Amino acid sequence: ENDSENTYKYFSVLIKNGQCNIPIEYAVQLYKHKYYKQALKYFYLISLTNHPIAHYYIAIMKYYGNGCDKDKDESYKIL
Repeated sequence: ENDSENTYKYFSVLIKNGQCNIPIEYAVQLYKHKYYKQALKYFYLISLTNHPIAHYYIAIMKYYGNGCDKDKDESYKIL
């Protein structure tokens, strides 16, 4: 659990500094391995920088209800 907390803190610092490549890769891998709730947390954090890939994945996850409540209207708004 401590490793995941440290990872989150490290990625938060990277994202605040505008370096989203590593966090987005990590979030995509979480998504591919079906760790949807964790992936969504990182996608939301990355989306604060208006990152288009993060917005795309959030919309897809909301559309299918992966890791969150299904909300097709919100998904369409994001896309």
